[in-house]
Amino acid sequence: WGAGLAMRESLRYTDRMEISSAASTLASGLDLQMRRLEASAVNVANVATPGYEPTTVVGQTTPGGGVSPLAVPASIFPMSGLTDAAAIAVSGTDLAFEVVTQITALSAYQAQVNAFRSIDEAERSFIDGLRA
Repeated sequence: WGAGLAMRESLRYTDRMEISSAASTLASGLDLQMRRLEASAVNVANVATPGYEPTTVVGQTTPGGGVSPLAVPASIFPMSGLTDAAAIAVSGTDLAFEVVTQITALSAYQAQVNAFRSIDEAERSFIDGLRA
């Protein structure tokens, strides 16, 4: 009976660690999306600033799981060709690229918030199972 209890406790610990790891990975993704939105907002705010060099934020995978934000020059991405050429000539900011960046970052952020909710529900079920 003692070995069975020890195994059950070990599984519970493993489950808790998996939930914690998933939450940590999601948190890094949320941070990445917030930083993408911030960088894009700064780029749009500086669209008329001569010589401004827009940046974008990409995710760099981390050894423990998740991503860390990395700011890179937006010029490494091809221009969409949909933006007013004058705006690009003044600041290098491609407004169409920025709109797409903002929409995709917001969508990814919302998806990760929903995943956090699922983790919260799993944790509650896990705790309820411990109490039973």
